[in-house]
Amino acid sequence: MFLIINSFIYRTVVMLISHPNWLMNLAIILIYFIVIIPLTLYGTEKVLKYALSKGKALTLLLMATPVLIISLYFYNEYREKSLDQVISYDEDDIHALVFHEGHGEKWRTDEREHVEEFNEFLSQYQVKRMRHRDWDSDVSNENGFRITIYSDSRPILASVYEERMLDVGTGPYKVVNGPIDIEWVENFIEEHR
Repeated sequence: MFLIINSFIYRTVVMLISHPNWLMNLAIILIYFIVIIPLTLYGTEKVLKYALSKGKALTLLLMATPVLIISLYFYNEYREKSLDQVISYDEDDIHALVFHEGHGEKWRTDEREHVEEFNEFLSQYQVKRMRHRDWDSDVSNENGFRITIYSDSRPILASVYEERMLDVGTGPYKVVNGPIDIEWVENFIEEHR
């Protein structure tokens, strides 16, 4: 229980409060080790003794369940995934793939073969979630493409670059095994236009 609580607290401290200045990060880490860990350990010990002395194992289970669920959620969000899992869609429900150029449409398709081929292309890349503050919005010097995928459930909007991508629904990701072959996408569009 102690490890689960501290893992959650550590994730919260690092992801939400972390500062780009190394001195501030050092202060946060020291506060974490000097204040938060001892207080959590003390509180966990008191709750555990009380619950065991009263025979309330169910109380412990009820307290641990939300922490475990939240920990598993964040683990899943920040683990390495394939790009087709992040830009996930059911190939049978697709109405259109739309590639954008500038403010307009570059190419649109609703053919199943094109959807399958593009999904296969995405599946070869692994990505990992980034923090929003680590995303540099200046993409003027990067090669990439923007895509909208219309399906029965919801539209998916993404900007994909060689070393990173931004999914409007879930946030920014860095490419782990990149760079993404943007030339393949350009050839794919030209070939099927």
